[in-house]
Amino acid sequence: MASILPQCKVSTKQLNEAIAERIKVGNRTLPEIVNTAAYYIAVKTVNKSPYVKQEQIDKDLNAYLEPKVTIDKLGTVKFGRQKRKFGRIGGKTLVATGKRVPLAALIIAARASGHYQGNPRWKLDKNPFKDVSRVAGRSAMARLTTKLLKGRHSSTSFIRSGFVAAIVILRDFVIRRMSGPKPDSQATGQSYGPGKFGDATPAKDNGTGKAFAQIVNNIGAEGFDAAKVNQVMIDKESGPLQESIDEEAKSMWEYIATHQNEANARFNQATK
Repeated sequence: MASILPQCKVSTKQLNEAIAERIKVGNRTLPEIVNTAAYYIAVKTVNKSPYVKQEQIDKDLNAYLEPKVTIDKLGTVKFGRQKRKFGRIGGKTLVATGKRVPLAALIIAARASGHYQGNPRWKLDKNPFKDVSRVAGRSAMARLTTKLLKGRHSSTSFIRSGFVAAIVILRDFVIRRMSGPKPDSQATGQSYGPGKFGDATPAKDNGTGKAFAQIVNNIGAEGFDAAKVNQVMIDKESGPLQESIDEEAKSMWEYIATHQNEANARFNQATK
């Protein structure tokens, strides 16, 4: 029995069945077959995974929105140089501020809020306009906006980056048509420790007739609503991962069929 054990809700049934038949044809060992399959599954998953184009990021973060505030009692709220009275006795009132602000600026303001519950590493000590002149505040906001845009640009392949470590680790264990794996890697079957974004444990010959390879994607969110965000990422990634597993199983079955057809042709030729 051989299998590849992913850590999200996907089925490897077809792949496991294909591996069980694949070991009967050709000269590859069970660990070689499993590691090669795991490598190409990681590569295909990266290629199939969704990502956001930088043009769309710029469009979204520069979109102007009209923020609203919640007033839970009668009072006066200052918006810029204007003061407006809102609220009612008992209950809460959601009030439009009457101003249009870029989404990027709203995100930065939220990170500086005392009520911020997102990822702690993004929290700001104070609003860029606090205790400084309007000119200095605008300058600070511009710097933070540029930093936000650059950071978002670098995270377009956020989920996909978790599979890169697995690809790098498993690459030395892959049997290619023109070149095999490095001898030291093949001999050790080394298990690598957890990485920052991802990890992989190559299959090795343990003398039991079984071989397991593991692909790990460590990408995840922290802070408020992290569980919901992580679930969304898993839902988005499980589809591409399942497709990649199924495609690898199909490719393996096609190889088995080709090998058997060639063997039958050779047998028929020899018995003529």
